[in-house]
Amino acid sequence: METPETDPFAATDASLAAARQAERTFQCVADPAWVVLEEPPWDFSGMPDDHATTLLQSTQIDIPTRQIHDRLVQRFRTQEAVERLSQLEINWDPEWETIQLHDVVIHRQGQQRSFADRSRILFRQRETEISRLVLDGEMTALIVLHDTRPGDCVEMRFSRIRRARLSGEKFDRLWGYDRTRAVGRWQLILRKGWGAPLAWKGDSEVPPPEIRSEADREVWQWSGSVERDPEWENQLPPGMLPQSLLHLSEYASWTEALDVLNAVWRDPAPDSPALQGLLGEILGNAILDEAEQARRVVNWVQNEVRYLALTGGLGALVPAAPEETAERRFGDCKGKTQLLCHLLRRIGLRADPVLVNSGIQNRCTAYLPGLFLFDHVIVRLELRGQVRFVDPTIARQGGPILDRWIPHYGSGLVLNPNAEEPESVEPPASSAGTLRVTENFTLSDRDAHSTLRWRLEATGHEADHLRGQLARVGSVEFAKNEVNQLREQLGDIQNAGPATAIDDLEENRILIEGGCVLAQFGRLSQDGRHRLFSYTPRWLFSCLAAPAKGKPRKHPFSLNHPILVRHEVNVRSRGLLSVRQMSLGTDCRWFRCSTKFRPIDKQNLSVSFTYQSKEATLQTTDVTSFWGQLSKVLETQLGCQIVIRWKGPARLPPPATPDSSSSSEISRPRIAPPLHPLFTRQAANAEAWFGSTFRNHSTRQTPRAAKWGLAGVFGFIGFMVIANLILSNLRQNENRRGRTWIEDYARQSSSRQPQIPPSLRPDQQIFDRVPSKTPTLADRPERITDIPFQRPPQDLPRADQTTLLRAAHALERGDTIEATQLCDALIAAGQQEVEARFLSGRVALLAGRSDLAKQRFQILADQWPNRAEGFLGLAQIAAATVEGKNEPLLLLAAAKKRQPDHPGVAAFEALVLASDRQFERAAALLEQNPLSGDLQPEQMDWLLFRVRAYSLLGDFDAAKSVLEQAEKLDAESILYWRARREFALALGDQAGKSAAEYHLRELGGKIE
Repeated sequence: METPETDPFAATDASLAAARQAERTFQCVADPAWVVLEEPPWDFSGMPDDHATTLLQSTQIDIPTRQIHDRLVQRFRTQEAVERLSQLEINWDPEWETIQLHDVVIHRQGQQRSFADRSRILFRQRETEISRLVLDGEMTALIVLHDTRPGDCVEMRFSRIRRARLSGEKFDRLWGYDRTRAVGRWQLILRKGWGAPLAWKGDSEVPPPEIRSEADREVWQWSGSVERDPEWENQLPPGMLPQSLLHLSEYASWTEALDVLNAVWRDPAPDSPALQGLLGEILGNAILDEAEQARRVVNWVQNEVRYLALTGGLGALVPAAPEETAERRFGDCKGKTQLLCHLLRRIGLRADPVLVNSGIQNRCTAYLPGLFLFDHVIVRLELRGQVRFVDPTIARQGGPILDRWIPHYGSGLVLNPNAEEPESVEPPASSAGTLRVTENFTLSDRDAHSTLRWRLEATGHEADHLRGQLARVGSVEFAKNEVNQLREQLGDIQNAGPATAIDDLEENRILIEGGCVLAQFGRLSQDGRHRLFSYTPRWLFSCLAAPAKGKPRKHPFSLNHPILVRHEVNVRSRGLLSVRQMSLGTDCRWFRCSTKFRPIDKQNLSVSFTYQSKEATLQTTDVTSFWGQLSKVLETQLGCQIVIRWKGPARLPPPATPDSSSSSEISRPRIAPPLHPLFTRQAANAEAWFGSTFRNHSTRQTPRAAKWGLAGVFGFIGFMVIANLILSNLRQNENRRGRTWIEDYARQSSSRQPQIPPSLRPDQQIFDRVPSKTPTLADRPERITDIPFQRPPQDLPRADQTTLLRAAHALERGDTIEATQLCDALIAAGQQEVEARFLSGRVALLAGRSDLAKQRFQILADQWPNRAEGFLGLAQIAAATVEGKNEPLLLLAAAKKRQPDHPGVAAFEALVLASDRQFERAAALLEQNPLSGDLQPEQMDWLLFRVRAYSLLGDFDAAKSVLEQAEKLDAESILYWRARREFALALGDQAGKSAAEYHLRELGGKIE
């Protein structure tokens, strides 16, 4: 075997030599004499659920010697903390930093044990940021502690000595502490020479320093503690961080800081032949204007030079030479920026590097001049009299160079001799782009196998995002991801193959198409004649963001902006029931949303959803108003339900029993909530009636010609005549204050006994449905869940501001049919839905269906967890059916937790306590919760609870006072006059009793 001329292991030996050299920059020495070691607050307990508690976090800086002393004392409280924190790490860059380890101590029951032994330390070069394509060259000293236990306090002290990397570099440091963690004591001690220029600027939470003198040093000290762990909210606006920051700088101005960087950022190769040849390859021989030349140059640097950062030593501040970056075809943000600026200058354009910060963004201008405020660099380009910014690290961007998108960096420092301070860095308005989603469903009316073709068309920034996603995962995986998202709504579906894409980079427009096969769609109606297909615009939901509903917010909320999404759903089916054209819209300060239903012909229907954002930040004072607008959109606009006449074979469900009618709805597959149904009960009833008519005609013993000829002709004529009669009758009765002929017939043929409406009968499907889970917000902390089911509006009374009161009066009369239909109208219109659902539960109670009432109240409690009505209804059922008062009191406690100031909770709880002879608790509860002046007439129950409670307590004056308020609230209420009659009987007032009975007869109330 021949001996090679060069040693093949030379590179390995060189890396080992570098590691040994790095170890020489790590020393074990005593603490410097100028360091002040204070006693930690050993009695600090921290938060109860913390695994470890930070007792002391101290940083002391001596500016003349460039030495930084850090001290950290922590208490391990759990075994989890012992396992995770018993390995201490110190990272440093050996090219410009030296580490001095002073001590590592375990404190246990007054005893100390030191681990500051070099033989216990492991040195590794791990490159922890390699997954982010960053090679920082840092070394890691790993100290493995022995015999650590819960309750131990671990203390580590070390110093970091830094050498200047740039000529003229001054002291500049951004220091901070985390406000989301409990800290017993934090401190920053700064020592500087007398008369040395130094300035500081901090956030509002940072206190001013204490200044004192020590020999030849002036000492500044900041200190404090974080006693509790505050709730730091998510989705904060750009630049708002959970740290309190303090900036220290010796630079007197931005010009002084720029002078240091301009010296190392000047173009080192203005006349490089290699780069001139590269520019010729990029531009070719065609005659191009400067905008097209700039576009080709930017595309080459973004797409042909891969991103890889070498940040060790000077690499964190000084860019690589343009020739070097072009030759090796990789570079970090500094190298790619320097290369792009050089090439743009060669074609005669003005291009300069711009320092930005991807974390604090526009807050850079709120601090002092310095170099360590920035963590990224981009390019500032002047073209056709306009200023644009280009990020060379973003690959696969398309469109004209003047319309390219960049992240919202807020502000940046231009590296130019003429620059004096940071300037605004924002993307152009033309870069926002749009996303258009089209989904074409072909639904069969005979079998369950149907198809879906989906298409995504994006422009601007949305096209950049979609193009990058397609490049990362590939067309096959992209199609699978789409099918997986669709499966959450549509159930069992199969992918029809990989996605196909048409990408127009010049116009920055991309079109991606795919398809799938639906093994089944929707669900079968109870009579087996229809399939109900419910769908929500999943891509539009992925763009929404909202804070937690009903929870006060301390910080502003960042909305997704700018966004313009159009989601169109086209349905083709021979069994499609006809629907009317309609348009719904919401336009508020934060967004614009619209929904349009457009029937094309008898077999085609188009539903389009549009969402456009208008603001990027939601202030804390606007959360309630924002949710009011968003709830209206979620409940009435973002979804559809389509009904298909079902002709295929289907096994009908068994007849429902009183016990199984409710559970069948609860156990149905959770597909998607039909938020705005297009199918009405009119159409369903008419279709069922005419279907039975045709079946009766077809089963007679007639000749085949008559069976298929005359029956069909007369059946069709009868269908048209009767349909016109029904529709005209419904329109006439709808004008009579929203009451249909069904209610009139029931009212004429009924006594004063409570009637059971069709929706409450055991042999019918229950009215309430369990809402399904809606699509979640992709990549957003806050998710929108459980959008309530909406009833069909066409065959119901028209809902207005008096509908709920009319429903309450109907319930008082015992007319459950009218009360049910009025509640249905409110639910369908999305008005006072919680109150209407609560009233519908009371209707079920009056009809003797306590099981159904319990189910309705339970749904109300589940879907509106921040409202008390659901738990209040369950408590009323428990108080009437359960022996003992523990269960209703527990339910009332749950209701009070959700709405402490709800007028009905305290009143009913006092009534329960008084009936259980707990008079003192009942009286105290009524005294602590006085009546508010904002009650509505339909809330008469809450007042009457108080009247009965006061009567049981024997406080008739208070009961009379409440009755007077009830009379002002609604003197036409039957409940009010019944309470007046009970009160008169308790007092022995015969005149009052007679007057109350007279009013009850006039109002149609029953005298029990």
